[in-house]
Amino acid sequence: MNKDEIMSQPTELLQFLTIAKSSEIWRSVSSAIMTVTNEAQFEAGPNGIEFRSKDQARKAFIDIFIPSVVFQQFHCPELKKFGIRINEFSKIIKRLNGNFPVEVCIQDRFLVVTAIGTFFCCYKSDLIESRPSVSALKEIAFDTKLVIGTEALAAILDDVGVFSEMLTLNTIRRPEIATTFSGVSDRGAAAAVTVSRNNGIANIHHHTSMTESSEGTYPLRIISDLLDSIGAASDYVQLEYSSGGTLRLKFLLLESVTLQLYLAAQMVR
Repeated sequence: MNKDEIMSQPTELLQFLTIAKSSEIWRSVSSAIMTVTNEAQFEAGPNGIEFRSKDQARKAFIDIFIPSVVFQQFHCPELKKFGIRINEFSKIIKRLNGNFPVEVCIQDRFLVVTAIGTFFCCYKSDLIESRPSVSALKEIAFDTKLVIGTEALAAILDDVGVFSEMLTLNTIRRPEIATTFSGVSDRGAAAAVTVSRNNGIANIHHHTSMTESSEGTYPLRIISDLLDSIGAASDYVQLEYSSGGTLRLKFLLLESVTLQLYLAAQMVR
Protein backbone atom coordinates (compact mmCIF):
# COMPACT_ATOMS: atom_id res chain seq x y z
CA MET A 1 0.00 0.00 0.00
CA ASN A 2 1.57 3.28 -1.11
CA LYS A 3 1.14 6.88 -0.02
CA ASP A 4 -1.45 7.73 -2.70
CA GLU A 5 -3.62 4.74 -1.78
CA ILE A 6 -3.61 5.69 1.89
CA MET A 7 -4.35 9.37 1.36
CA SER A 8 -7.13 8.70 -1.16
CA GLN A 9 -9.27 6.69 1.28
CA PRO A 10 -12.56 8.62 1.84
CA THR A 11 -13.05 9.27 5.57
CA GLU A 12 -16.71 8.30 5.41
CA LEU A 13 -15.73 4.78 4.23
CA LEU A 14 -13.45 4.21 7.19
CA GLN A 15 -14.80 2.60 10.34
CA PHE A 16 -12.29 4.35 12.57
CA LEU A 17 -9.64 6.99 12.01
CA THR A 18 -7.43 9.16 14.22
CA ILE A 19 -4.69 11.62 13.33
CA ALA A 20 -2.42 12.71 16.18
CA LYS A 21 0.15 15.47 15.95
CA SER A 22 2.84 12.97 17.06
CA SER A 23 3.26 9.37 18.15
CA GLU A 24 3.55 10.26 21.84
CA ILE A 25 -0.08 9.53 22.80
CA TRP A 26 0.00 6.05 21.28
CA ARG A 27 3.50 5.42 22.60
CA SER A 28 2.45 6.13 26.21
CA VAL A 29 -0.83 4.23 25.96
CA SER A 30 0.65 1.12 24.34
CA SER A 31 3.53 0.96 26.82
CA ALA A 32 1.12 1.20 29.75
CA ILE A 33 -1.17 -1.51 28.35
CA MET A 34 1.77 -3.89 27.90
CA THR A 35 2.26 -3.97 31.67
CA VAL A 36 -0.98 -5.98 32.02
CA THR A 37 -1.69 -7.76 28.70
CA ASN A 38 -0.31 -8.73 25.28
CA GLU A 39 -3.65 -8.34 23.49
CA ALA A 40 -5.58 -5.07 23.73
CA GLN A 41 -9.32 -4.79 23.25
CA PHE A 42 -10.47 -1.23 22.48
CA GLU A 43 -13.94 0.27 22.39
CA ALA A 44 -14.22 3.47 20.37
CA GLY A 45 -17.09 5.89 19.85
CA PRO A 46 -17.73 9.54 18.98
CA ASN A 47 -16.34 10.74 22.34
CA GLY A 48 -13.07 8.82 22.28
CA ILE A 49 -11.40 5.47 22.90
CA GLU A 50 -11.66 3.26 26.00
CA PHE A 51 -9.49 0.39 27.13
CA ARG A 52 -10.07 -1.84 30.16
CA SER A 53 -8.32 -5.03 31.16
CA LYS A 54 -7.70 -7.29 34.13
CA ASP A 55 -4.45 -8.92 35.17
CA GLN A 56 -5.70 -11.91 37.16
CA ALA A 57 -2.21 -12.99 38.25
CA ARG A 58 -1.46 -9.68 39.95
CA LYS A 59 -5.08 -8.81 40.81
CA ALA A 60 -4.86 -5.60 38.81
CA PHE A 61 -7.37 -3.64 36.71
CA ILE A 62 -6.36 -0.91 34.27
CA ASP A 63 -8.73 1.67 32.78
CA ILE A 64 -7.69 4.14 30.03
CA PHE A 65 -9.72 6.81 28.26
CA ILE A 66 -8.39 8.79 25.28
CA PRO A 67 -10.79 11.68 24.53
CA SER A 68 -11.48 12.44 20.88
CA VAL A 69 -10.49 16.10 21.34
CA VAL A 70 -6.80 15.24 21.80
CA PHE A 71 -6.52 14.25 18.14
CA GLN A 72 -6.13 16.61 15.21
CA GLN A 73 -8.74 14.50 13.46
CA PHE A 74 -11.04 11.83 14.91
CA HIS A 75 -13.64 9.82 13.00
CA CYS A 76 -15.70 7.09 14.68
CA PRO A 77 -19.40 7.79 14.04
CA GLU A 78 -20.66 4.74 15.93
CA LEU A 79 -19.49 2.22 18.50
CA LYS A 80 -16.53 0.20 17.23
CA LYS A 81 -14.83 -2.64 19.11
CA PHE A 82 -11.52 -4.01 17.90
CA GLY A 83 -8.56 -5.97 19.21
CA ILE A 84 -4.85 -5.68 18.41
CA ARG A 85 -1.61 -7.37 19.40
CA ILE A 86 -0.30 -4.61 21.62
CA ASN A 87 3.35 -5.69 21.52
CA GLU A 88 3.24 -5.57 17.71
CA PHE A 89 1.53 -2.17 17.73
CA SER A 90 4.05 -0.84 20.27
CA LYS A 91 6.97 -1.87 18.04
CA ILE A 92 5.42 0.07 15.16
CA ILE A 93 4.82 3.22 17.24
CA LYS A 94 8.34 3.18 18.69
CA ARG A 95 9.78 3.26 15.18
CA LEU A 96 7.95 6.45 14.25
CA ASN A 97 9.49 9.90 14.61
CA GLY A 98 7.79 11.67 17.51
CA ASN A 99 7.83 15.01 15.67
CA PHE A 100 5.47 14.07 12.83
CA PRO A 101 1.72 13.36 12.61
CA VAL A 102 0.55 9.76 12.90
CA GLU A 103 -2.60 8.32 11.39
CA VAL A 104 -4.19 5.17 12.84
CA CYS A 105 -7.23 3.74 11.08
CA ILE A 106 -9.14 0.54 10.44
CA GLN A 107 -9.58 -0.66 6.88
CA ASP A 108 -11.53 -3.89 6.50
CA ARG A 109 -9.92 -6.31 8.98
CA PHE A 110 -6.64 -4.44 9.27
CA LEU A 111 -5.19 -1.74 11.50
CA VAL A 112 -3.18 0.69 9.37
CA VAL A 113 -0.60 3.03 10.90
CA THR A 114 0.96 5.73 8.70
CA ALA A 115 3.32 8.59 9.36
CA ILE A 116 4.58 11.28 6.98
CA GLY A 117 7.90 12.87 7.88
CA THR A 118 11.38 12.57 6.48
CA PHE A 119 10.14 9.23 5.11
CA PHE A 120 6.62 7.97 4.46
CA CYS A 121 6.00 4.96 6.70
CA CYS A 122 3.02 2.63 6.49
CA TYR A 123 2.34 -0.46 8.60
CA LYS A 124 -0.61 -2.80 8.16
CA SER A 125 -1.45 -5.49 10.73
CA ASP A 126 -4.44 -7.80 11.05
CA LEU A 127 -6.93 -7.24 13.85
CA ILE A 128 -7.61 -9.98 16.37
CA GLU A 129 -11.01 -11.27 17.39
CA SER A 130 -12.95 -8.78 19.48
CA ARG A 131 -13.98 -10.09 22.89
CA PRO A 132 -16.71 -8.91 25.29
CA SER A 133 -15.86 -5.61 26.95
CA VAL A 134 -14.65 -5.54 30.54
CA SER A 135 -17.07 -3.55 32.71
CA ALA A 136 -15.88 -0.43 34.51
CA LEU A 137 -15.35 -0.74 38.25
CA LYS A 138 -17.96 0.72 40.55
CA GLU A 139 -17.07 4.01 42.20
CA ILE A 140 -15.05 3.45 45.38
CA ALA A 141 -14.78 5.75 48.39
CA PHE A 142 -11.22 6.22 49.68
CA ASP A 143 -10.03 7.48 53.09
CA THR A 144 -6.63 8.73 51.91
CA LYS A 145 -5.46 10.59 48.81
CA LEU A 146 -1.82 11.38 48.06
CA VAL A 147 -0.61 13.28 44.98
CA ILE A 148 3.10 12.78 44.36
CA GLY A 149 5.60 13.35 41.54
CA THR A 150 6.02 10.28 39.33
CA GLU A 151 9.81 10.55 39.43
CA ALA A 152 9.75 10.79 43.21
CA LEU A 153 7.44 7.78 43.52
CA ALA A 154 9.66 5.75 41.18
CA ALA A 155 12.69 6.55 43.36
CA ILE A 156 10.80 5.56 46.53
CA LEU A 157 9.73 2.24 45.00
CA ASP A 158 13.34 1.56 44.00
CA ASP A 159 14.34 2.00 47.66
CA VAL A 160 11.59 -0.27 48.97
CA GLY A 161 12.21 -2.82 46.20
CA VAL A 162 15.76 -3.46 47.45
CA PHE A 163 14.27 -5.87 50.00
CA SER A 164 10.66 -6.55 49.07
CA GLU A 165 8.33 -7.36 46.18
CA MET A 166 5.43 -5.94 48.19
CA LEU A 167 4.71 -2.31 49.04
CA THR A 168 3.00 -1.35 52.30
CA LEU A 169 1.42 2.10 52.57
CA ASN A 170 0.62 3.63 55.95
CA THR A 171 -0.89 7.13 56.28
CA ILE A 172 -1.36 8.73 59.71
CA ARG A 173 -1.58 12.18 61.29
CA ARG A 174 1.42 13.03 63.53
CA PRO A 175 0.44 15.89 63.81
CA GLU A 176 0.85 16.58 60.06
CA ILE A 177 -0.36 13.93 57.64
CA ALA A 178 2.49 11.54 56.73
CA THR A 179 2.66 8.49 54.46
CA THR A 180 5.24 5.74 54.89
CA PHE A 181 6.19 3.47 51.99
CA SER A 182 7.81 0.28 53.29
CA GLY A 183 8.72 -3.31 52.50
CA VAL A 184 10.12 -6.27 54.43
CA SER A 185 12.01 -9.28 53.08
CA ASP A 186 11.49 -12.90 54.13
CA ARG A 187 14.64 -12.56 56.25
CA GLY A 188 13.34 -9.49 58.04
CA ALA A 189 15.41 -6.88 56.18
CA ALA A 190 13.34 -3.72 55.76
CA ALA A 191 13.24 -0.38 53.96
CA ALA A 192 10.94 2.56 54.69
CA VAL A 193 10.50 6.05 53.24
CA THR A 194 8.20 8.60 54.90
CA VAL A 195 6.91 11.72 53.16
CA SER A 196 4.96 14.61 54.70
CA ARG A 197 4.38 18.31 54.19
CA ASN A 198 7.23 19.29 56.45
CA ASN A 199 9.95 16.81 55.59
CA GLY A 200 11.65 19.32 53.29
CA ILE A 201 12.27 16.88 50.43
CA ALA A 202 11.86 18.77 47.16
CA ASN A 203 9.28 17.59 44.62
CA ILE A 204 8.09 14.65 46.72
CA HIS A 205 5.04 15.86 48.52
CA HIS A 206 2.40 17.77 46.63
CA HIS A 207 -0.90 17.22 48.40
CA THR A 208 -2.42 14.82 50.92
CA SER A 209 -5.90 14.52 52.34
CA MET A 210 -7.14 11.97 54.85
CA THR A 211 -10.43 11.20 56.59
CA GLU A 212 -9.06 8.18 58.46
CA SER A 213 -5.67 6.56 58.95
CA SER A 214 -5.05 3.98 56.23
CA GLU A 215 -2.78 0.97 55.73
CA GLY A 216 -2.56 -1.55 52.90
CA THR A 217 -0.09 -3.84 51.12
CA TYR A 218 0.13 -4.13 47.33
CA PRO A 219 2.35 -5.74 44.64
CA LEU A 220 5.23 -3.37 44.01
CA ARG A 221 6.46 -4.59 40.63
CA ILE A 222 3.38 -3.73 38.59
CA ILE A 223 3.45 -0.14 39.91
CA SER A 224 7.13 0.19 39.04
CA ASP A 225 6.56 -1.30 35.59
CA LEU A 226 3.74 1.14 34.92
CA LEU A 227 5.83 4.12 36.03
CA ASP A 228 8.66 2.98 33.75
CA SER A 229 6.25 2.64 30.82
CA ILE A 230 4.76 6.10 31.32
CA GLY A 231 8.09 7.89 31.64
CA ALA A 232 7.78 11.66 31.32
CA ALA A 233 4.19 11.52 30.00
CA SER A 234 2.79 12.32 33.47
CA ASP A 235 4.35 14.62 36.08
CA TYR A 236 2.18 13.46 39.00
CA VAL A 237 0.26 10.41 40.12
CA GLN A 238 -2.68 10.39 42.53
CA LEU A 239 -2.78 7.46 44.97
CA GLU A 240 -6.03 6.69 46.82
CA TYR A 241 -6.68 3.88 49.27
CA SER A 242 -8.32 2.80 52.53
CA SER A 243 -7.16 0.27 55.13
CA GLY A 244 -7.18 -3.21 53.64
CA GLY A 245 -8.91 -1.94 50.50
CA THR A 246 -8.19 -1.35 46.84
CA LEU A 247 -5.41 1.05 45.81
CA ARG A 248 -6.12 3.34 42.87
CA LEU A 249 -3.35 5.13 40.96
CA LYS A 250 -4.58 7.84 38.62
CA PHE A 251 -2.47 9.48 35.93
CA LEU A 252 -3.11 12.21 33.38
CA LEU A 253 -0.89 11.37 30.42
CA LEU A 254 0.23 14.25 28.22
CA GLU A 255 -2.39 16.41 29.98
CA SER A 256 -5.21 14.60 28.18
CA VAL A 257 -5.37 10.81 28.57
CA THR A 258 -6.81 9.41 31.81
CA LEU A 259 -5.16 6.21 33.06
CA GLN A 260 -6.26 4.44 36.23
CA LEU A 261 -4.72 1.35 37.80
CA TYR A 262 -6.57 -0.52 40.55
CA LEU A 263 -4.74 -3.02 42.78
CA ALA A 264 -6.37 -5.36 45.28
CA ALA A 265 -4.89 -5.33 48.78
CA GLN A 266 -2.69 -8.33 49.61
CA MET A 267 -2.80 -10.42 52.75
CA VAL A 268 0.31 -9.98 54.89
CA ARG A 269 1.63 -13.12 56.56
